[in-house]
Amino acid sequence: RGWRSPRWPADRMAKPELQDEINALIKGIAEALALPTDTVALAFQENRAAIDFVSDDQARHFIDVTLDGRSARIGLKPAPDA
Repeated sequence: RGWRSPRWPADRMAKPELQDEINALIKGIAEALALPTDTVALAFQENRAAIDFVSDDQARHFIDVTLDGRSARIGLKPAPDA
């Protein structure tokens, strides 16, 4: 049911209702950077990865990702009620 860290205690894990969203984010970042999901998740745990939420001049929303010298811009879909 997605990636779970064997090193993080249960009290540091995401709330169950957010687990699917976090797994989707990690998977999307892994695909954009052509890396395994475990590698991406571990990089965030070790503070080797960062994300920044940005918008362009046409009000489109993106996530800029950097990880160990790699970078990618991932487009976000508008919310269903937007």
